[in-house]
Amino acid sequence: MSDLGTVEPMLQGGPLGWDPLPARRGRRRLPWFLAAFVLAVALVVGTRVNLPYYAISPGEARQVDDLIKVPGDKAVTPHGRILLTTVALGQVRGFEILADWLNRDVSVVPEKQILGTTPRGQLRQQNVQEMDESKEAAVVAALRRLGYNVPQRGAGALISFVQDGSPAAGRLKVGQVITAVDGKPTTSSEDAVSVIRSHRPGDTVTVQVDPADGSAVRTEPFTLGARDAPPTSCPQGSAGVTRLSPRAFLGVSLATRNGHYALPFPVTIDSAGIGGPSAGLAFSLGVIDELTRADLAGGGSVAVTGTIQPDGVVGEVGGVVQKTAAVRRTAARTFLVPCGEYKQAQAHAGSHLRVIPVATLDDALVTLGHLGANLAALPPAARTAQG
Repeated sequence: MSDLGTVEPMLQGGPLGWDPLPARRGRRRLPWFLAAFVLAVALVVGTRVNLPYYAISPGEARQVDDLIKVPGDKAVTPHGRILLTTVALGQVRGFEILADWLNRDVSVVPEKQILGTTPRGQLRQQNVQEMDESKEAAVVAALRRLGYNVPQRGAGALISFVQDGSPAAGRLKVGQVITAVDGKPTTSSEDAVSVIRSHRPGDTVTVQVDPADGSAVRTEPFTLGARDAPPTSCPQGSAGVTRLSPRAFLGVSLATRNGHYALPFPVTIDSAGIGGPSAGLAFSLGVIDELTRADLAGGGSVAVTGTIQPDGVVGEVGGVVQKTAAVRRTAARTFLVPCGEYKQAQAHAGSHLRVIPVATLDDALVTLGHLGANLAALPPAARTAQG
């Protein structure tokens, strides 16, 4: 049976004709002023309305020696330049997001990744505070590396965080103050950490705690847990690190209540409008350069990024891709970065910039020594107890 029967109803009246279609009714045209208004609104939305994203772009790489002030009788003029690195951070506006996505040197990230729990209006204030803390840590780390005694003084070790599953979990609380460990007074966070690290994992310590709520001071025993000590170096060409034996830990983060460091002489650092903690390592190296004849940059330019702790441990910074792009525009041929961010930096370094990972201030100094710094101008590094 033919299939034509299924088609015939569509062809009633014979073959398809070619008569012209009836003319369409004219469309109403949008008045020119209304079209202009719509276009203007689109332009305003596309250029002025902020989206819930931030763009992280290359900032600058600038020298630190003019930002650091030490007493005139101790100052030494470096021949080379230590460069800190920055990123530019801003909310993305409508049309800008397309260009930012296409630029390999720019990262577009959700607003929450930048702000966390910080209200947008307080981001600048938070960055300023982090910079102030970073400058203090940088000065302390540098002076201690040069052999100066820089004690921390305060009114006890204030608990700022309690780690889940740690020996302290469920027994110590944020806001309480540790005033002694094993009967030794702890007027600062460093006092408490020093006593705890003198033990081994599994040891029992007695902790005197001020609840800070008006109730009586109490003393409790804790069996210390174990965790990896921070790395002291990281092999070049790898994101790995050299791990040390596990050390004892209680499971709390500590700050010093009403704390301050007693510096042997004044050292000041101008922030130059920069926020955040990532210039810490650069500032520490800059302070050492200002106080010695080490000439850490070997007469040239060395770019640096990384946070710093008073004990010299270097931390990761974020935005290392953009900082690498900023360094590429300078005369620097060496870029020191934290261990875990080496691969990212190396991938964006190009053929003329050498990226070297470092884990501590001493690690950075040894690296610079291999590049021509005069480490003979520095005192020997102190041995650090790892517990």
